Amino acid sequence: MPTIEEVINELRTLEDIEFGTGVDEPGIRDVEARLGVSIPPEYRVFLREFGYLAIDDLEVFGSGHDVPRHLDVVNVAERERFVLQPDLPLNLIPLSNDGAGNYYVLRTDVTDAPVAFWDHELGRSQVPEPVAGSFSEWLQREVAARRG
Repeated sequence: MPTIEEVINELRTLEDIEFGTGVDEPGIRDVEARLGVSIPPEYRVFLREFGYLAIDDLEVFGSGHDVPRHLDVVNVAERERFVLQPDLPLNLIPLSNDGAGNYYVLRTDVTDAPVAFWDHELGRSQVPEPVAGSFSEWLQREVAARRG
């Protein structure tokens, strides 16, 4: 399984990728406070290094002074938690939209399968389907799928 540092180094070599300037530790703590969760270590490194990421049709939500509003993880989480139905449970951090109203999410209540798929059609009581054992594994796989 790749480390987040290995994935970040690989991403920095790619063309046609957009990412931010990152967010500092006080900014990350602000995101945690606003979301009411503890940000897992790998996602924390991603936020610090990139802030957000866009490559082809993959957009990974994040934070920072230069993050586009539609990619701001706090903005997305608040909209999904308090405006849209079914509301996204508080223990889930949205990572990426699949384009059909569903989300890849970080589960903050488990350690064995932290990246899962939230299907909005299944409602709030669902247990999101595990898709990757780590944020770095998920990110590397998603980027590789777009790079052919």
